[in-house]
Amino acid sequence: MYRFTLRTIYILFFVFCVKFISAQNNIFDVSHSRKYADYLQSKSDYKNANTEYLFCLQTNPNSDSLKEQIASNYLRLMKYDEGLNICKTITPQHYSKTTSLLFLNHCRFSHQYQQADSFIKTKYISNALLQTVWNLEYKINQLDYTHYYKWLKQNKNIYSALPGAEEYYSSVMRAHPKSPIKALLLSTLIPGAGKIYTGYRHDGFVAFASIATSAFQAYRGFHKAGIKSIYGWIYGGVGVGFYVGNIYGSWKSAKKYNSEQKIYYKKKVETLSFNML
Repeated sequence: MYRFTLRTIYILFFVFCVKFISAQNNIFDVSHSRKYADYLQSKSDYKNANTEYLFCLQTNPNSDSLKEQIASNYLRLMKYDEGLNICKTITPQHYSKTTSLLFLNHCRFSHQYQQADSFIKTKYISNALLQTVWNLEYKINQLDYTHYYKWLKQNKNIYSALPGAEEYYSSVMRAHPKSPIKALLLSTLIPGAGKIYTGYRHDGFVAFASIATSAFQAYRGFHKAGIKSIYGWIYGGVGVGFYVGNIYGSWKSAKKYNSEQKIYYKKKVETLSFNML
């Protein structure tokens, strides 16, 4: 009787171990991985969530919803090339407005504007209005602000009938680009004038006051002690430094102005495109 009971215990223990190991393996199946990924997603742990989603995708490579979720997380993680590659594997039938925006955002942030242009012309081939608006964004991504301004001015009639585009055109025309050479020359003639020309008035007045003060102090020093005046040479050197720096700063401020305008209008035209998808 004792030997039979001991044997039974061994058998039961063996069965328990097998069941336990089997249960542990089930924790790592696709169903549990998907639930764990969703949990990580809810906690904004997009990196680890994507690791689990990618594991699920290996066993279900045709799941467009999984691919879209992975691409969405790549966008949050700023891994735009990886996200773009995933987007390309999503079947055309699955593409909705959300999927299209996801693809275009990956194109924008990875600077793949040619791919975005091809996508718009293929996916929305019958939407001439959207293609026309998209052309605004495509051009502003391809050109610097000065050339974009000139191009838009030459093509005004194309966009005059578009909802919102006429206001966009007028707004760009009012914020015409600044010439770095002109800013440089203005500050060469009148310190601070270049910065005032580029819209940085406060900086321009400060530059003028600094240079004028240094020049006046240098004049006082040389007037009292002549060319040997240390006081005069110190303020003279400071004034020259301010003057040269102001000239260079004016050139840079024109560049900065154009860059800021491009970013501003790029966002505005993106909004126009998004609203038409």
